[in-house]
Amino acid sequence: MSVFPPPSEKNDVFCYFVAIDFSDNCPEVANANQADSDGDGIGNVCDNCPDDNNPTQDDSDGDNVGDVCDNCPEVANANQADSDGDGIGNVCDNCPDDNNPTQDDSDGDNVGDVCDNCPEVANANQADSDGDGIGNVCDNCPDDNNPTQDDSDGDNVGGVCDFKTDCSNEFSDENELTVI
Repeated sequence: MSVFPPPSEKNDVFCYFVAIDFSDNCPEVANANQADSDGDGIGNVCDNCPDDNNPTQDDSDGDNVGDVCDNCPEVANANQADSDGDGIGNVCDNCPDDNNPTQDDSDGDNVGDVCDNCPEVANANQADSDGDGIGNVCDNCPDDNNPTQDDSDGDNVGGVCDFKTDCSNEFSDENELTVI
């Protein structure tokens, strides 16, 4: 900012003429080269998305990353971490370790279909007691590992659990099974 010409007296009032340098694209921060990679009129050193044109500099979540380049514009995540590389920030990603750009979630449990162990039935806790990769709420034998969910007799109980279910109450110490 410069003042010119020197103040003059006019009716006992001092008048100052102030010239503002409108060519500075980042007046609050020194940037001698005035670089503006995205051409939005905001200098790179002040631009919250220096590679994406965003003259309004909107930043809904206040993380100093502009909405047009923020991988999670509704939740603050200044580091922009995206472990699976799907363009969705980890803090917003319903499968942060599995590439899931569409964020599909058929059962609405906030766990994306690609990483949900029971994608058709809501189970946000993803409990899987037997470790077979099938969530307990969908597993036809939740206490015994049976990843194929084999149910050859069609009774909705997994084959590996059929004996337990069908015979568990038929034998006691008084009535032992004899195998011949």
